[in-house]
Amino acid sequence: MAHPQLDSHFTLGPITALMFLASRHQRAEIRPLRTLHMRASRSFRDLVRGRSVFWIVRACVGFAFLHLLASQYLSDFGAGPMATSRKEEVQCSHPPPASSCPAPLDSTTPHWRNFEDTVTAMKQANVPYQLHAGTLLNFVRDCHLFGDLDFAIPFIWCQENGNEDVLIDAMLAKQFKLKHKFGKVDEFAYEISFIRDDITVDIFTMVETETSYDWGFWAKPSGAHRCTVQRTAVREDFQWGNVTNLRMPVPFDSALTSLYGREWRTPVDNWKWRDIFRIGSCDPKGSKSIVNV
Repeated sequence: MAHPQLDSHFTLGPITALMFLASRHQRAEIRPLRTLHMRASRSFRDLVRGRSVFWIVRACVGFAFLHLLASQYLSDFGAGPMATSRKEEVQCSHPPPASSCPAPLDSTTPHWRNFEDTVTAMKQANVPYQLHAGTLLNFVRDCHLFGDLDFAIPFIWCQENGNEDVLIDAMLAKQFKLKHKFGKVDEFAYEISFIRDDITVDIFTMVETETSYDWGFWAKPSGAHRCTVQRTAVREDFQWGNVTNLRMPVPFDSALTSLYGREWRTPVDNWKWRDIFRIGSCDPKGSKSIVNV
């Protein structure tokens, strides 16, 4: 016949402990597991004092069961509302990029001054631009400018009401020089480039859809190559130093994967422009004149 006192501890002990833990968890005040062990250990000593070996063995099994349930509960629910599960830690191994970058340590560098003045010119001319390609990567991954500056503007906007001239005049007013034009303003892949202080500003035209935009990448001697960037929207609430309301395609991961492949977070030594055909979304088959928009 089973001992009634021991049986009640085997059955009610773990349940009572879990109820106690649940009530404390609601107030984010779960006591450390050490406290639970100390209380259980005292009850265990009182319980087995004077009992036979058989009852002591059964009590040990009950205490082990209690420990297992309590440990599992703490593992599942954490130590309070601020606890983070292992699953959450894995999901956050690549946290979303910040919506702002600090100002450069030296704001007088040619790269930074060209960036500031280009954005200012775009805003003054009411150009619905967005950061593109390398400059988008500079913001998201590096918070640091290097290389050419890349922007993208809507193909349709560039054709309407002399908007191209408005853009060029705004850039010339900032002492940029018109470097070259690729293609024709009424054809897909049209591109305008400016230069100042030996730094090039490339402005690509893009054909937009709800989920992506197409743009043209020019290469000699093949001509223009159609490239596609996946994005669902353009946000204009980003900030880089004192440059506010920056427009960028989102989500970042989709856009940058389209441009630089899945490993875009890892800098590549000796990057060559031809790599965009190997790991990006640009069609390696070019055309000297792509007119199908």
